[in-house]
Amino acid sequence: ARVNEGLAILESCNYNIEPDLTFVYGIFGDKKIVAQINIKQKLVMVSEAVKNESLFEVVTMLIEENEHYKTGFKDCSRNFQQHFINLFTKEILSKNEVRL
Repeated sequence: ARVNEGLAILESCNYNIEPDLTFVYGIFGDKKIVAQINIKQKLVMVSEAVKNESLFEVVTMLIEENEHYKTGFKDCSRNFQQHFINLFTKEILSKNEVRL
């Protein structure tokens, strides 16, 4: 239910979650991990602990896993970090109609 709420919020914000992705729920290894993606299987494994997270955390998790899928970049990598810096910068510039 929390994931569906998050997906609805992102859709209303015109953020596109890749339609190929499937979400499954359960307990997957480290209990501190809220979600992880298997890119080859197009599978986002969402921990049952997500029910204890705020809706903000759910939305950020959905964006993170979706961006992992889109880019193929791994957690804690410079490429993934730069990808988010670029997304954030483009959003700020676009919102203010700045073209570089």
